[in-house]
Amino acid sequence: MTESSLANRLCLCLALEDIARRKVLVDAAESLEVDPNAARATLANRRSNLEAVCSLIRLSAVLTDLDLHGNSLGTEGGAAIAKALIANGVLTDLNLSSNLIGGHYELGYDSDDYDSDVGYEGAEQYYCFVPEASGIAALAQVLKVNASLTNLSLRSNMIDSEGAKALAPALAANASLTSLDVRWNKLGDDGKAALQRAVKGREGFDLQC
Repeated sequence: MTESSLANRLCLCLALEDIARRKVLVDAAESLEVDPNAARATLANRRSNLEAVCSLIRLSAVLTDLDLHGNSLGTEGGAAIAKALIANGVLTDLNLSSNLIGGHYELGYDSDDYDSDVGYEGAEQYYCFVPEASGIAALAQVLKVNASLTNLSLRSNMIDSEGAKALAPALAANASLTSLDVRWNKLGDDGKAALQRAVKGREGFDLQC
């Protein structure tokens, strides 16, 4: 096979790959009912299909503003979004607020209701929050290397002090981010202090905690 034939075959393979990627992007956008060519997508409070959202993030070359507020992503969803962000170099504004990325709720009992004879039989169950670090840890790893995000909202995600401490070194390493909203979490004084130290000296940085 000649060098020219090899070059032509390579061009064809790349063209077919681009077509395949475009189809995945268009299908994802259609399932989310957004324009695949738009710079902004608002998917707030929709419990959007996570696979489609990740495809949109990973494949769009024009999407700069994405609102995923209130999509019940959970820790696994947060980790999936983080993985998709690795392949994205254009997104500047990302709203992940109210997604329980810092943990989940599960039914449990109040320890004061325990009876040594019958255990918790007849006791009322309550929803208890269980913190999980995987989603925040995944986002922190991406923030260390991401060079496009400027505004990130993680407001109301039940992020505890350990989650804040995981975010802090990523925040210190990131050079593009200028605004981070982590209000209405469970950061505690230690968590807030860690984030504040991470951005100390960065003039104009808007840290809301």
